[in-house]
Amino acid sequence: MRSPVSSPTMIGRAADLDDMRAALDGSLGGSPHGIVISGEAGIGKSRLLDEFLAAVPDDVLVLTGQCVDIGSVGAPFASVRRVLRGLVAALGPEKVADAAGYGVSALAAILPELGVEARPIAESGTDELIDAIGTTIAAIAVEHPLAIVLEDVHWADAATLALLKALPRVLRTGRVLVVLTVRTDDVDERHPLRPVLAEIERSRAVTSIEIRRLDRDQVAEQMIAILGTDPLAHTVDRVFERSGGVPFLVEELILLGEDELPTSLRGVLLTRYDTLEPSTRELLRVLAAGGAVVSDDVLADVHDVPAAQLDDDLRAALAAFMVTATSEGYAFRHALVREALRGDLLPRESVRVHTRYAEVLEASPTASAADVASHWIAARDAPRALSASAAAMEEARQNLATVAIAEFGEQCLTLWDQVPDAAARAGRDRATLLLEVADAHWNSAEVERALQRCNDALAACDRTEVVLYARALTLKGRIMTELGMLGSREVLLEALALLDEWHPEEIEQRARIAIWVGAGFGYEADLVQAFSYTRRAVKLAEQITGGTTRASAGALLGRMLVLSGEVDEGFRLFETGRQTDWGDSTDRYRWASAVSDTYLQLGRYDDVVRIVDDAVEASRTSGRERMWGTVVAINAAQALYERGDFERADEILRHGRALGLSPLVEAFSVEMRIQALVWRDDAAGAEAEIARNRELLDRFAETDAQDRVYQALFRGWLPLIRGDLDTAWAAVTAVPPSELVSLPGPGMPILTLTGAVLAARRSRDGEPSAVDAAAIVSSVRAAFDELPHWDTVPRWRAVFDAEVSGPSGVGDDASSWEAAVTAVDHPTIPVYVLPYALLRQAQAELAAGDRAAAAETAGRAVRAGEASGVMLFARLAREFAEQAGLAPAGERAGERADAPGRATSVGLTEREAQVLDLIAEGLSNGQIGERLFISTKTASVHVSAILRKLGVASRTEAAVVAERLRAGIA
Repeated sequence: MRSPVSSPTMIGRAADLDDMRAALDGSLGGSPHGIVISGEAGIGKSRLLDEFLAAVPDDVLVLTGQCVDIGSVGAPFASVRRVLRGLVAALGPEKVADAAGYGVSALAAILPELGVEARPIAESGTDELIDAIGTTIAAIAVEHPLAIVLEDVHWADAATLALLKALPRVLRTGRVLVVLTVRTDDVDERHPLRPVLAEIERSRAVTSIEIRRLDRDQVAEQMIAILGTDPLAHTVDRVFERSGGVPFLVEELILLGEDELPTSLRGVLLTRYDTLEPSTRELLRVLAAGGAVVSDDVLADVHDVPAAQLDDDLRAALAAFMVTATSEGYAFRHALVREALRGDLLPRESVRVHTRYAEVLEASPTASAADVASHWIAARDAPRALSASAAAMEEARQNLATVAIAEFGEQCLTLWDQVPDAAARAGRDRATLLLEVADAHWNSAEVERALQRCNDALAACDRTEVVLYARALTLKGRIMTELGMLGSREVLLEALALLDEWHPEEIEQRARIAIWVGAGFGYEADLVQAFSYTRRAVKLAEQITGGTTRASAGALLGRMLVLSGEVDEGFRLFETGRQTDWGDSTDRYRWASAVSDTYLQLGRYDDVVRIVDDAVEASRTSGRERMWGTVVAINAAQALYERGDFERADEILRHGRALGLSPLVEAFSVEMRIQALVWRDDAAGAEAEIARNRELLDRFAETDAQDRVYQALFRGWLPLIRGDLDTAWAAVTAVPPSELVSLPGPGMPILTLTGAVLAARRSRDGEPSAVDAAAIVSSVRAAFDELPHWDTVPRWRAVFDAEVSGPSGVGDDASSWEAAVTAVDHPTIPVYVLPYALLRQAQAELAAGDRAAAAETAGRAVRAGEASGVMLFARLAREFAEQAGLAPAGERAGERADAPGRATSVGLTEREAQVLDLIAEGLSNGQIGERLFISTKTASVHVSAILRKLGVASRTEAAVVAERLRAGIA
């Protein structure tokens, strides 16, 4: 068999290397970049990575971590620990501790080398630890450029996945390059890595490299590089056929020489292994069971052979290119080899080896409980596996994440029936364990799984354990609410009744349940019941020493009071909460959610953003951003949309999705995205978003009045824009008036939209009749009369009155629209209303024969729409002016669009002019859509229109025209 020559250069990967070097250059410029290298097993991911790293400048500190498959559970942050230890080894513990700053005690939980007392991290503490890791890396990158490599992230533990998902947030600045490798054939549709990669690869700062198989010519080129000579054609054909173009298999087949070619991957992997001495093969099997890297000490303790024999066998394994030696121990050259050898262990051999690993690690003071558990599980020792899994569960509870708690808890449940003294070994009975696992799934956003385990806990619970049973019912009720399931309130009320009767001393739990029930009634627009339970919660909370529950209940009561018109009293309760010492209580976020939601309905958008910013910052500091920060931040996103700050609102929603949203919050997020697309004049994008999320939207529209009202806005506007008046009418009349009155903030826009659709129907079809229309107008005005005395009510009512003004009730009275424009030109009214009202005023002025006034008002509508980002009404106002033959809309009297480079001078609309500029920049349709917040399809329609209007055949010709327009020569 021929020995390989010196390492050949990469075959067919030049473009990939160029992309990686460009990403590195970007990171060295001070902006974090990422690279995701994906491909099937043996395709050459590690080889490409090695080639790249060999050319990294010497001043870049390269830190590597290796994820490893150890079954269904694994030590959280296992691979990240190795990266951080590399940082400590390179710079020293003091410098790393200084870089961690406030988060050093959290970082010490997984990095004892810092020599700092570790602060236990509560259930949601993974966020704090993630932030600490990000802070440390960013701080060090100021002085030392970093290249962080995590290989085989398809085996990453849940905590590491959470870190990867949060990286775009925690690494905003610094000379940092993060490189991930992933084996695609191990990542199916349900793999937890898939949504993480989808989120990461959305960033423009991330380069995705999918390594393809080699073609025949490239296989021949690889064979020449390895053999140093041209192989025979039939040999190339044979190797190409057998290898399928997978570089690893090509190399293995070549190294076999003229021996018979194996017909399967397993055969290829084990053929070279079979040529080794029996003692070396035994060593490799033991090493394969140990994990990604096995230290010298552990290997010597587990593999009980004389030291001289161990050294000889290790040398033989190294010489055979089976393993490599690192500073931490020994690792296999290819993960595929380790997999094959681990699978080659005989059952008895596997039990023996894993038992020995478990015993050795259990005796080590630095070993992770998770690693110990994984070996006892593989050793099929159910009692010890259960004990170790329970220990790992507690380790995760104190130091890491609810995700790990859930995983190890699930392992305990799997083993439970196999262990006679399971409760003693686990330290709790099965019902309690089930509830803990359910709670962990709940806090990890595995909501459906949480519900399943919660139901299991209820079934296993002794009904005489009333407090535990009530806790399970309470969790189930909250989960059902988040899932949009009917009956959640009844479940919460059952829990409350049980505690009221059997354990009245559980005051705080009873108060919290009353808060959730009261909030539920409030969002269902039942203010009578909402008041009843909220006042009860306040009364119970007054008996509690701590003030946070009392402030949370007071905020909810304050919200109810404001909605019913008692604004001053509601604000007084808000102020009481503002002065509360929250400590580390999650009540802070319930207070912020209730108060910011109330300000949102009042149109006090700046107050909403201020309150939310404070709460989100607190959630980041306490490590609760994923759990509570996203719940509160959703109100800020809506406030920003309403005041026209679209980009910042988009960023909040993107950030929330990156962290992970509960189904309920995701529904609100989707509703906001859809409405924003409508105002941005992307009806196609809005319709597509509705189609993608139809099940989610319908589910919450059925169970939550607030969702019904919010959805009625875009479900009414979209068909109204396209002239489908019957569908628009069905949408606005589907929400009962009582719900619109009980939720005034989102309700008033629906009342005014009802007037718009009614006017459109009367104008086009004369339907409904004058008598029926008068009855509808009367009922809407009656609803306005029932609304609380807020400053915004007469402003919205002025728009409705204008919609139904004029002799025929079709909104053609210009003076009514002039009054409406004056009313809504106010910071408490959403920005879309002003350009719309101006457009309607212009239409009324034209109907009255005042063309000059109509032209001026249409121009104001265009300018107001463009200034606020509400491109829908800017476009409609311009089209109205063009169709009516008015002066160019958007220009004041005397103004002409004669500035050089204005593409509108050649017949393009303002939006088309924007698209043309981006074509000239070389952007694709997708990139244009992203820049202008429109769908790719809409961008494509604009591009086609531009080519047609300019009389050109290609985007290149259009770009030339754009440059001539800028230069004033076209």
